[in-house]
Amino acid sequence: MKMTHAAYHQDPPFVGLKYVCGLPAVDLEGWPKEDPRWTTHPTPPLGFTMSVGDCLLLNETFYCVESVKPGEATFRATFKKTRGHEVLITRIRP
Repeated sequence: MKMTHAAYHQDPPFVGLKYVCGLPAVDLEGWPKEDPRWTTHPTPPLGFTMSVGDCLLLNETFYCVESVKPGEATFRATFKKTRGHEVLITRIRP
């Protein structure tokens, strides 16, 4: 995943992100389309935006956008999935 921009002057502020699944971490901007890894993942990186308070599930942890500033966004591990009779989430205490 790579941040593409941070629109901190917007209301609400948001961050733009791009991702490619199933590949090692790479610099997406410098990754040429001729690279053989594109043959197994022919679609371009997918993009989406997140605002302050939005959360993203990675594995068993929800990471929420805490702040957006010029050129950066802060994510915090906020919730964890818990398993029992049902799948629930619990808040992660700092």
